[in-house]
Amino acid sequence: MQLQNFFAQDVNGNIVPGAACTLFLAGTTTLATGLQDASGNPLSNPFTANANGLASVSAPQGLYDLQMVSGLLTNKIQIQFIDALRVAADASAAAASAASAAALTARFLGPKSSDPTVRDNGQPLAIGDTYFNTTTSSGRSYAGSGVWVAFATSSDISAATASIKSDYADTTNLDKGAAMIGRGWQAAKTIAQLKTLKTTGPSKWATTGGFYAVGDGGNALYFVPDDPTGLVADEMIIFQANDGGLWQLNHNTTLNAKVCGLRGRGTAYDDTAQWQKMINYAQTFQSAYGCAITYPRGDYTHTALTIPGGQVEFVAEGDVRFIKTTTTGNGIVVGNTGSRVYGFSMRGIALTNSVAGTSGTSLVLKNVGQVRFQRIETASFPAKPFNGVSLENVVQATFDDCSFSTCVGEGFRASDSVDVYHNMCRADANGTYGFVYNTCSGVYPTQCTAFGNGNTGMLYDNTYPSPVSADGNAFYFPVSCISDSSGSHNWVMNGVTDSEITACWASSQTGTSADRSGFAVNGCVDVDFTNCRAINNNGNGMIVVGNSNITIIGGQYARNGVVTGGTERDGIHITSGSSVVMGQVKAIGGMVSSPQRYGIKVDSGVALLDMTGVTMTGNATAPYLIPSIPAIFKESNNITGESTEIASASTLLLPKFGSVFGVTGTTTINGISDFYNGRIVKLIMRAACTIGDTGTLKLNGNLVGAANTTLSMISDGTNWYETSRSANG
Repeated sequence: MQLQNFFAQDVNGNIVPGAACTLFLAGTTTLATGLQDASGNPLSNPFTANANGLASVSAPQGLYDLQMVSGLLTNKIQIQFIDALRVAADASAAAASAASAAALTARFLGPKSSDPTVRDNGQPLAIGDTYFNTTTSSGRSYAGSGVWVAFATSSDISAATASIKSDYADTTNLDKGAAMIGRGWQAAKTIAQLKTLKTTGPSKWATTGGFYAVGDGGNALYFVPDDPTGLVADEMIIFQANDGGLWQLNHNTTLNAKVCGLRGRGTAYDDTAQWQKMINYAQTFQSAYGCAITYPRGDYTHTALTIPGGQVEFVAEGDVRFIKTTTTGNGIVVGNTGSRVYGFSMRGIALTNSVAGTSGTSLVLKNVGQVRFQRIETASFPAKPFNGVSLENVVQATFDDCSFSTCVGEGFRASDSVDVYHNMCRADANGTYGFVYNTCSGVYPTQCTAFGNGNTGMLYDNTYPSPVSADGNAFYFPVSCISDSSGSHNWVMNGVTDSEITACWASSQTGTSADRSGFAVNGCVDVDFTNCRAINNNGNGMIVVGNSNITIIGGQYARNGVVTGGTERDGIHITSGSSVVMGQVKAIGGMVSSPQRYGIKVDSGVALLDMTGVTMTGNATAPYLIPSIPAIFKESNNITGESTEIASASTLLLPKFGSVFGVTGTTTINGISDFYNGRIVKLIMRAACTIGDTGTLKLNGNLVGAANTTLSMISDGTNWYETSRSANG
């Protein structure tokens, strides 16, 4: 800014010290701003002249009015401040602007009939120079190297735009459309068309409408891998494109069967080869971690499939059937003969055959562990499998809400297996057996049923040679399970130990074969039957053979012996060598016309029989049949319905149950039957009668008693010993 000095004067030209000075913008009363003193410091406005009347002030470039006031006198003059630096800068800017305008003007050449070789000013052409060609009536631009190009017209731009739009909208040329857009998704109808898409263009993603055909369920998303090193086309996950590149399926830990090329359209297509390829991939996915395979609604056909490594899950999405197309051989085999594998599961799938099986099993598990099945079933449509499901050397297998039914042979079998759980499962209407457990340790069925099987509904067997996993044939704990209407015994238990059968049911047979029992117990040790029922069976409610040692607590064994031609027609039949403890059992006829012959039948040679609170009433022949007292025999509080009044005889025949009896008649008694160690009997004479101190009767002399005389005795199993007598009035 310019510094100016002024002396304040009166009208006579005299210096006025300390005059008040004010600087206004010219022609206004607006105070000027930005003032500085002689030292460059900010100066207020108004300001004051010094003692010599000198006023020094700097102001921005421009015109101003300076007003000086001294007493009553006011003097105003117009002054101008000039900023030399700004003037120089403005001049420089103006010169540059003029040069730029001149240069710009030079780039725009005047109209010409042909392409010029120099500018109008004679200077060399530069790229971007333009002129109007009067011959073609078009603008032209210099592109360098003597080349001039015409300006695009509006029609040219419209045509180019239309062409681009057409390319983007092209649905037939696979090089156009989405293929032209980076990060855009190309679209293909099928895998065959996917292979024709470019892998080298801007787009690295593609979708399909199906695997073989649009809408077949095989639609998926694919991408061009960033690093294809080591990748090989398998026609399932990775596909070889026609241009030499690769398309890879985008998936996580779940595979879709139809996306992997399974048709799922019934017996018209055999999915075996593609299916096995998918299984092999699933097992090795993420370093053998495995993955799930989902099956959309459909019928998937196969001959034989193997799953050697476990870590695979089969999950149905809707109604899904696995249809085995061969009549022989196994359908799906999980596991191997090497080290045990873990982690297979299956959910919501029906196992069936295209033609009824003549051998083999739909699903076989060998040497596997921690497997789980939910809502799987064997089905007879289109045709029956031969056998349903088989486990061999399996540990920790769980089946929830499954059905192993309508097989030509057996529904379910577990051999040499440990910890097998069945929850609310069925094994109905099979040609032979429903559930078979052979030499297993830890079997836990709950609320399972076996109706209408050709042989036995529930078979617990002990014939598996050289078991590897099972610790004996033991630890069976069925709860609330039913075996009903079997062709043979409803339950067969061979060589079972350390088990408890709770609230289970055994009733009826489908045919008229005799001697078919509800529970057939053979060679079982430490097995408890708690609150079970066996009713309306052709033969016995229960038969106990093979030196079994069991306990029967509660429950009902009633109305059995339906087929009258048989020899086994009792509530509970206990054979030689067996030991049985029972309490609060009902071995009853149940109805007046009940065919059940005896409530309890005990053969000679039974090792032990301990009965407490057993009811044996209403049976057709007698409450019980015990031709000889077991080696160890105890009874108390049992109910037979027999009369406690006994006619006197030379050998008094006592009922085997009871302790207080009335003796009618006057015949002298010289012996009493049915003694066993520890039995206590009290006899009440209904009339004058003599009991002799003779033979096995070890009395304190003959008892010659009148009516109401009592005699108490105890037996050591050989003799009767008097404990007391009383002559009562």
